[in-house]
Amino acid sequence: MQVDPYLVSWITDYLSGRPQYDRRRRSEGGGVQTPLLARQQHTSWNSDLQYGKLYPGHIQTSPVQKALLAVGSGVAALQNPYRHDMVAVLGETTGHLALIKLRDRMRNDPEGYTILTERPRIRLSTLDLNRMSTLPDGSLGREYLRFLDENKVTPDTRADVRFVDDEELAYVMQRYREVHDLLHTLLGMPTNMLGMWYIQLVVVVVAKYCGVLFFPYIKKST
Repeated sequence: MQVDPYLVSWITDYLSGRPQYDRRRRSEGGGVQTPLLARQQHTSWNSDLQYGKLYPGHIQTSPVQKALLAVGSGVAALQNPYRHDMVAVLGETTGHLALIKLRDRMRNDPEGYTILTERPRIRLSTLDLNRMSTLPDGSLGREYLRFLDENKVTPDTRADVRFVDDEELAYVMQRYREVHDLLHTLLGMPTNMLGMWYIQLVVVVVAKYCGVLFFPYIKKST
């Protein structure tokens, strides 16, 4: 089996935890960002790595390579729960069936279908940070902004999807990542492995049980 040497180098960088993959690091300034309102700008995550196969940044991998990535990223995430990049790779290399189910549910829902069709993004360029900063404490917008500032992250620093071998499923994964910080905000969970697992548990419980209980009443009210 022939292995892409660029891919090997990329995996080595990832597993070694080089600082360019720290979610808090800026591609231009090289340091941790200042508060969001001081420097609202559109930034890309390691934008120099563009393979451009199925989508910008896509890296084609075989099942064996995906398995190696899954094992390596899983071990790295357990060793350092704050390795957001490792959590991201683990999700991409093990979540294919879950992404298909999520995509199919979105297709069967009017709002989900609209999202798949229009492909909206949550980016710094789409947020009104000044208005969010004037919202009252306890509101979603104000707490979301506080979450971003306290954790020194932005929507733009979410890792781009690279290992999902389907363009539409890659968008579903990207969309999930971009709303993920909203879930952290709502549940008050930290951005580590424990926080991720707790959010996953809540999402599964709500989708499986609460949806069945409340969906008929929601439909009647609309």
